Amino acid sequence: PPELYNHGFENMESLGAVYSRISSHILGDWNACGKVMGLASWADQKKSSAVEWLRSHYHNEKGEELEQVRLGEDFHHKADIMSGSLYSDDSFRINWDLLDSLPHPNEWSPQLFSYYANLANSVQQDLEKVALDLVGGLQGATGCKNVVLVGGVALNSVLNGRIRRESGFEKVYVPSGPGDEGIAVGCAFYGLQRRREQEAFDRQQSSSSSPSSSSSSSDIPAGLFDFPRSKVNQLLAHSQALLDDSTPPSSESPPSPSPPPPIAPIQETPSPSSSSSSSPSSPLKVPFFQPQNPHQQWSAYRSKLFSSEEMDAVLQEMDPWITFQRFDSEQALLEDAAEALDSGKVIAWFQGRSEFGQRALGNRSILADPRRSHLRGFINSKVKQREWYRPLAPSVLAELTNEWFSELPNDSNISPYMSFTARFLSHQIDKVPAVSHIDGTARLQTVTKEENELFHKLIETFYRRSGVPMVLNTSMNRKKQPIVETPMGAISTFLACQGTLTYLYMGAVKISRKEFPYLSKKEDDVSKSDVSNWEDVLIAGQQVYLSEVTSSGRFNGLDEMPVRVRIQDGAWNEIDSSIRINSEETNQWRELPSMFHLEILQLLQSSNDMGEDGESQSSIMITVQELFDAIEEIRGPVRDEIESSTVLEELKVEFEECLRWLYSHGLVYFESLLDDEAAMNRLLQDTEVLDLRSL
Repeated sequence: PPELYNHGFENMESLGAVYSRISSHILGDWNACGKVMGLASWADQKKSSAVEWLRSHYHNEKGEELEQVRLGEDFHHKADIMSGSLYSDDSFRINWDLLDSLPHPNEWSPQLFSYYANLANSVQQDLEKVALDLVGGLQGATGCKNVVLVGGVALNSVLNGRIRRESGFEKVYVPSGPGDEGIAVGCAFYGLQRRREQEAFDRQQSSSSSPSSSSSSSDIPAGLFDFPRSKVNQLLAHSQALLDDSTPPSSESPPSPSPPPPIAPIQETPSPSSSSSSSPSSPLKVPFFQPQNPHQQWSAYRSKLFSSEEMDAVLQEMDPWITFQRFDSEQALLEDAAEALDSGKVIAWFQGRSEFGQRALGNRSILADPRRSHLRGFINSKVKQREWYRPLAPSVLAELTNEWFSELPNDSNISPYMSFTARFLSHQIDKVPAVSHIDGTARLQTVTKEENELFHKLIETFYRRSGVPMVLNTSMNRKKQPIVETPMGAISTFLACQGTLTYLYMGAVKISRKEFPYLSKKEDDVSKSDVSNWEDVLIAGQQVYLSEVTSSGRFNGLDEMPVRVRIQDGAWNEIDSSIRINSEETNQWRELPSMFHLEILQLLQSSNDMGEDGESQSSIMITVQELFDAIEEIRGPVRDEIESSTVLEELKVEFEECLRWLYSHGLVYFESLLDDEAAMNRLLQDTEVLDLRSL
């Protein structure tokens, strides 16, 4: 269907467009090409071996679904989707008739798994064949030793691995953000280099001209400097400010009359003859920008650095849902995190600046022990709630990469941005089943001290404990969410994982979830609720939210389930420490399991203070018992006394389940009256709204 595609992008004659079309066909998302790449490795797998692999890696978590997955079946066609050459001749062709006739568009099911896996494998093989012909042809024609790959296709780590091994180039470089997001960075570097060329040209002209002569715009070689000088000065000032971690000037401020000093010394190539004999139109060769520190030529970690004060403010705001421990040294932090990993816990790791690009590279990561096979399925299904077949990546100490992977060059830091797939050595693969894909490969990140010192130290600390110089690393986000950026985003994602992540290490702090404040006396018996302390626990809800109930036909309240119940709130959505997002255009709706959940939230809102848009502006704090009494009054009396007792007990269990869900999603919080004098005072302040039972 057209709505699955990107406004005609699926009809473009390009490698990436065709790959995206297959992504739309399989998954209903033109931008899920990474999932297609991971799915392709499952093609042509024998069912017996694949099921055995699945069971060993998922510990039977897939259950009966394993028997339904159809593997090892013949594909319905053997024709190429893409063929020919993009380099040697004009023979590149796309089989449009085949693409238009593909069956089962966006009909994902276990029964069609083999069909989709083989379709993914077909487009992956065609991509590799055509791209290798192009890149290899360029290497043969130019004799170049190094190549840089950019564009969305450069995110295909399987293709990149083959290019590195088979194209003839000695070094293959893929930046951390090779897709459209990298265009801005490329433009900035281009402008910087052109500015440096202009400065070099000005100096040459100044040294070769007499004091009475002046340089005019006609002396500038054509195409050397096409932008207005004032605009470039202003843009360069912004770029310089970002590189220096200073505040960029306002866009409304007048441009500087003179350019800022160059970031690094300009090294001009001297002419063999005297400078006076140089032609004004001769091209200047100016070396590309080189930072003073050779280890920081380009860093993927370029976002805002959050201060301890900003993190502490978020910790205080999220106090109703978390507890935390502060470490007094870096080594104590590393030892604690390594111990958690070694004991089988899955942790979140939020440190320093976030990564530029699509990969989490150790600053916004979910980490685990790669030796524990079951963690692969646990993280995919429980933590990230994504497709079970997708691989998870290892982050490896760069200096030990060659001891674990085959066919690598002498430069062990081949994949600092998780851009290449490599094959495990046969005697090592069984040691790290959680990060080895079904075809024996992994999309690895090589970690050096120079690129990320703290993450390197963490892997080193884990290595000393486990004997394995790598950790399982996946991005800190859940399905259909971007990688977290801010401390608030990290904590909210940590809480949204509902206990599947044990700890969040944020700066020098280890964060844990607060347990639900009043569990049943017997955890293995949830049929009855312990309400003995409901009068001692205060409950409050989120202060601002919008609600929407969609029903089909007549809807009679709590006893019937509408089609959809959802809310929209800005509590955990944040741009930075001072800006909250509360607009309908930017907030995401959150589905509620039932109308009962919404009813609880509504009862916790103060009805006498409404905003301009009808949103409740404040919440009340009452005891859990008062809230339950209000719910009981709303439900109404039951005539039969025996039936009333049964209904009441069922209502208590349902009520507690609703509170547990709302608490785990950060929509309500609790305080104890027994050990908090301030909580008692707040209760007394809210006495005017404690007559909820009259509703």
